[in-house]
Amino acid sequence: MYGNKVHLLPIDAFSDCQNLEVLQISGNEITSLGNDTANVLAGLVKLKTFRFGVNLITSLPDNIFSGFNQLETLHMARNRIEALPEKIFDDLVNLKVLQIHDNLLTTLPGTVFNGLVSLETLYLGDNPWSCDCNMTELRRWLDDNKDRISYTTPFASFTCASPAKHAGRLVMDIPLGELTCESSTPNPTLPSVEPKTSSAPSIVTSPISTGASVNTKYTTQSDDVTSVSGTEQFITTKINPHRDMSD
Repeated sequence: MYGNKVHLLPIDAFSDCQNLEVLQISGNEITSLGNDTANVLAGLVKLKTFRFGVNLITSLPDNIFSGFNQLETLHMARNRIEALPEKIFDDLVNLKVLQIHDNLLTTLPGTVFNGLVSLETLYLGDNPWSCDCNMTELRRWLDDNKDRISYTTPFASFTCASPAKHAGRLVMDIPLGELTCESSTPNPTLPSVEPKTSSAPSIVTSPISTGASVNTKYTTQSDDVTSVSGTEQFITTKINPHRDMSD
């Protein structure tokens, strides 16, 4: 079925092919493989190779690969896939090659590859990756498994599309500490406050005797302060201009 103009596959298209091991539907105009209730792969648990690249698929059902524990090669590149469910690959314990390059992926759940215990080659390039805090867990998984899994083809295109400070950089070259998210909360704009024109009351600073000669000092500051200089100690007191000083 490769290279035709198929755009729709009936849900029961392969219902009589329970022993099928290789399925190739790449190079068509297929937009969907089904939903969480029913999909075209139902029952094809003996598949070892499934290729559906170069189509127009934008999303995949969570359970589309449920029970596919014999699958070894999965080619889903060159579609328009924008996101992948977190547990979509959990049953693919024998998968060796996964190609998800050249889609519209910006990020992936950090645990999306955890079930791929036999994976040897992973194609991730040519996606508009967002290298921010949402990439941290995925990058950590890639770092932890880099000795087991090859990312080399096409490694040169496994680059960041955003944010601007990382655009064009190789994802694997960016330190984890630089995968950060900018705050989306703008700083509040405080209203301007016009200064009051009324004159502040005078403040008299009275000395506390410490046995040394002291001088009385005056200040116009409006806050209560205590000033200590050498042996002189001053306590600043506000005077209420309306107070009866004879009290």
